[in-house]
Amino acid sequence: MVPFKLWFKDRDAGRRSRTLLQKQTKVHRIAQLEDVAPHTTMVWTPPLEPRTGWSRYAFYLFDLSAQSLQTRTRTRTRTSIQILSVATNYSLVRLREKHWIVKVETADAAVYSCTTLYNSALEILAQSCAIGDVSAMQSTATFLLEWYKAKYLRLSKLVYLHVLSTIAATSDARLVTHATLTLYRLVLDNVLPLDLWLHNTTYLNHFMAALGHASSITVLRCATVLNLVFQGAADNPRTNLFLLVTPESRALIHAAFYRWHHVFDVSVLVEDLCIRLYNLEVAHQMKRKPRQAKQPRKAALAPTAGHCALGRVALYSAEQRW
Repeated sequence: MVPFKLWFKDRDAGRRSRTLLQKQTKVHRIAQLEDVAPHTTMVWTPPLEPRTGWSRYAFYLFDLSAQSLQTRTRTRTRTSIQILSVATNYSLVRLREKHWIVKVETADAAVYSCTTLYNSALEILAQSCAIGDVSAMQSTATFLLEWYKAKYLRLSKLVYLHVLSTIAATSDARLVTHATLTLYRLVLDNVLPLDLWLHNTTYLNHFMAALGHASSITVLRCATVLNLVFQGAADNPRTNLFLLVTPESRALIHAAFYRWHHVFDVSVLVEDLCIRLYNLEVAHQMKRKPRQAKQPRKAALAPTAGHCALGRVALYSAEQRW
């Protein structure tokens, strides 16, 4: 399992706009619940200033009508809350100065509900990645990330890699920067082993989308991680290049090579990526050459056997003539 607080933010990435903040998915950890009392639903505060004449009479009538409305509302609210709590196991609570209707469950039922929600989120994340729905990928991965950050959810290393690599393939530039920084630090600190990348190449190809980021620092961190993964792939003789990197990912590497040629640190790392990719391709071709060399040998043996058969038939016919 991945410990909590392993999500790192790049402070130089800038701030979100107000529109993005309103649309952002957030999961907060609530440590204290406050029940909403029925009699506090509506409170009437009389005016402090003295009134005279018709003004006093008008406010007196308004005061009576408000108190009557308060009494009716209090009775109706008390009845509705009792119905909610007794009949349907729902209750009304206050969270951060807002009223929420919550369902009262036992510990086992609550754990089952959370487990069902978690499995559904993982299934949606896998399906959205399979069909390439970037909007669904971002929403689902962000939800799981916020759930993890609120310390309600413990994620395995494989699932956390899935979540972060999916975020790296989304369109939120600031979130991609944070996800790339997190993966960069987790790989360098050996929290996420390289075998996870090699055994789950889909996550690797999603992470390569960060090479198209507008920030040179983000591209540098992504290229650093990819160089480590490609080095681990070169050391493994069972690595299949065509299963490791997709054509789209190769195009991203080549595009980054031409785009960042003027930034020395980034260009060196991307050039190393191209060299490692070429070496993997050469090694893969060398593995295929012995197999291709055996096939002409079998083809050459076939005519020899045929000629022997024809020679035997000719010899048999010659013996019959004699």
